[in-house]
Amino acid sequence: MVYLKTVTLTLLSLSSVLSSYCPIERRQAQAVIVPDVNSTSVVKGVINFTQERNRKTKIVLELEGLEPNSVHGWHIHANLIEGEGEKLNCTLAAGHFNPHNLAHGAPESEIRHVGDLGNFVAGEDGKASLQVTDNLVSLFDDASNVFKRGLVIHKVADDFVTQPTGNAGARLACGNIFQN
Repeated sequence: MVYLKTVTLTLLSLSSVLSSYCPIERRQAQAVIVPDVNSTSVVKGVINFTQERNRKTKIVLELEGLEPNSVHGWHIHANLIEGEGEKLNCTLAAGHFNPHNLAHGAPESEIRHVGDLGNFVAGEDGKASLQVTDNLVSLFDDASNVFKRGLVIHKVADDFVTQPTGNAGARLACGNIFQN
C-alpha cells in the first residue's frame, strides 16, 4: 500500500513538472483594413487576432478615418478578397462567415454566425479602438478557422436581428485575415 502511494505521488509530481514545460500553442493573425473601391471611405487600420489552443480568441481593432461618433458593424465574411493595393473591392468578400449554417445574431448570442463580431463606436477624432474575446472565431484547424477570409467594416450599426446580415449598410472598408 505504501509503495502504491509513493508511485502515485511520484507520477503526479512528474506530471506537474512536465506540464509546466509544455509550450502553449498560440496562433496569431492580422487583417490590414483598407477602403472599399466603391466608396469614398478613407477608413484604414489593422485588426489583430490571438488565440491559444482551446481558449477564446482575442481580437484587437484599431481603425481611423471613420465619421466622428459613428457606430459600425463589423463581420468576418466567407471569402478572401482578391486584389492588392490601397483599396479593395469589399463586395468580393461575399456573405458572413457561417460554417455552421446558423441565424445571424449578436456576438454574445448562442446562435449566430462565426463572423458576427458586433458593433464598435468611433470617437470624436474618427478613430476606434476595441478589444474583445470571442468563443467562436478560431485560428486553429476546425470549421470555424478564419484564416484567408475577408473582414468587412460596415457603414452603420448591426441591428443583430435582420437576416442574414444585420442591416449594417454599405461596406466602407475591408481586409483579409492572414496568419502571422
